[in-house]
Amino acid sequence: MPDLPGCEIARSLGADVLHVPQKWPRRLDRAPVVVDTTAQAEGLACAVRSTEDFGLLTVLGIVFSEASLPMVEMYTRGITLHTSRADSRRHLPAVLELAATGVFDPLAVPVTTAAFDDAEQAWLAPATTLVLTRSATGGQ
Repeated sequence: MPDLPGCEIARSLGADVLHVPQKWPRRLDRAPVVVDTTAQAEGLACAVRSTEDFGLLTVLGIVFSEASLPMVEMYTRGITLHTSRADSRRHLPAVLELAATGVFDPLAVPVTTAAFDDAEQAWLAPATTLVLTRSATGGQ
């Protein structure tokens, strides 16, 4: 299966990327940190069950249908679930420090820029990072 947008970038930054081309299994090999980008109820359930005990599961894809989480299993195994938009501003000082010391190259993450007036269309297009710009004289 060809890489989806962002997979090669994640791999280049050290992440293990796994594609499941067919039906989701009950679980995959467990890992201490799991990132779910499936936006599917079955993919999310598989991600929960693939997270190690006391591990961290971050959900980046929104499941727009009814999704049932195995909450008892998550509770008894101590899994921490994090889901939200990135809090970029809060983490910016640490990222700048990593960039300044050469540990992290921010240019490795592609950025798509669009004018603020084009935001509606820009949000619909695939992008790893979307930056909306406004004119300083635009009065917006």
